[in-house]
Formats: sequence, structure tokens, C-alpha cells
Amino acid sequence: MSTSQDDSRLVVPGYTILILFVTLAILIPLVSYRMAQSLVTPPVTELTEYGSDLNQRSWRSGIWKYGVKLTPPIPEGEADGPRPGVLDVTYSKLRSSSDEDSNHPTSSYTLSTDFDADRFRDVIFLDSNGDGCHTLIVWGDKSTPTEKHSVEKHSVIGFEPLQIPEGEQKWEVRTFDLSRIPGHLAAGYAGGDTVERQSELLIRRFPVKAEGAPEGTEMSMIWDFRKGYWRKDPRSNQ
Repeated sequence: MSTSQDDSRLVVPGYTILILFVTLAILIPLVSYRMAQSLVTPPVTELTEYGSDLNQRSWRSGIWKYGVKLTPPIPEGEADGPRPGVLDVTYSKLRSSSDEDSNHPTSSYTLSTDFDADRFRDVIFLDSNGDGCHTLIVWGDKSTPTEKHSVEKHSVIGFEPLQIPEGEQKWEVRTFDLSRIPGHLAAGYAGGDTVERQSELLIRRFPVKAEGAPEGTEMSMIWDFRKGYWRKDPRSNQ
């Protein structure tokens, strides 16, 4: 009686592996979407009157106070130019959530970074890890004149506290750039972006302007906070 074994039983067909990868590519964004729906971002109240200074604004949520200030860039040829734009983002931890203690923070931290924008488009708040302290997504625009027309450039940057201090301990806040769109998702990109929060997801959408693309075709992406890049939204019609 032969005792040899047929090794072909250990071979996995190529199409099985392909189906597995396709399934994971679909399921991972959907699972992320469902998990995000279970989180609830605490409401945020703007403290400054909207319209008084669009490039300097502040908000309050519970024991947290947030502020953003944009110093627009100065182009070459103007006094003190050229100079890049600067974005200041401030996190303040207050003693309590009562209005009486609003001016008595236990600690405060301001992070400054270059920001290539002339004006704020929006500031989006998310609590992606459920700790009560918001991640800020700052979205700005800059119009660059060309020979034929002006081109609108979008700058999107995120701020996320990694270490929330007790008393006067040091803050640790990381920044991440959301401006770049991965090449495989950027086909037909010509601006016209919308960046918004849907449930607890950060969504970026733009109309696809490419030869052969039907009218109304849109690319929608979901920001992956864990890996730090845009994923295709499984609900997208592109």
C-alpha cells in the first residue's frame, strides 16, 4: 500500500486568494464605517461671533477650549515677503465645565505650523478615540492666479492630542497632513472638494472630471485615522 501523500491538496488556487483580497478591501472600510457610527463626538459651541474675524476663532466643549488663528502668507514682491502662512492651534484644559471657571485653564498648549492658505474654509471636530478631547481638522483655501484663471488650492491638516496633561505637564499633539490624495483615487481630480463629518467619519468628496466619466460622477473617500491616508468610500459611485 502506498504511503505517499498528494501535495496538491495544500495548494490554494490563485482565484481564492484574489477573492480574499477583494473581500478584505470591501470589508475593512465598511467595518471602519460601522465602528465610527458607535462613537459620539461631544457637541462644540463657537465662542467668537462668526464673521467678526474669519481667520481667528474659538470653541468650547465641556472642559475643553479650542482656538485657531491663521496668519495668511505674504507673497514675493510685497513688504516682508515672501513668508509662508502660519496656523496656530490652541488646546486648553479648563478646571470644570462651568462658565465661571472658563478663564482658569489648568493647562494650555499652542502648536504653530506652516499652512498654505489665505482663509479658513471650515474647522471640523471629531472625537475619533472617544476620550472627550477633540481632533481638529482645519481646512483652508488659497487662490493662485494663472495665465487663464485662478486655481483654488486646498490645504487640510489635522491636530490630535496624544498625551492629555494633568496640571501643568507637557502636552503632546501630533499633526497629520490630509491634503494629498493617493494617486489611484485622484483620477479626474480638478478641485471642487468638500470635506465634512458624516456620523463620526471624516469624508472628502470631489466631482470627477475625466474623459468618459458620466455627468455627476463623484469620488468619495474616508480618512483612515489609524493608518493616516484616504481610503475609497465603499458608497462612492466612482
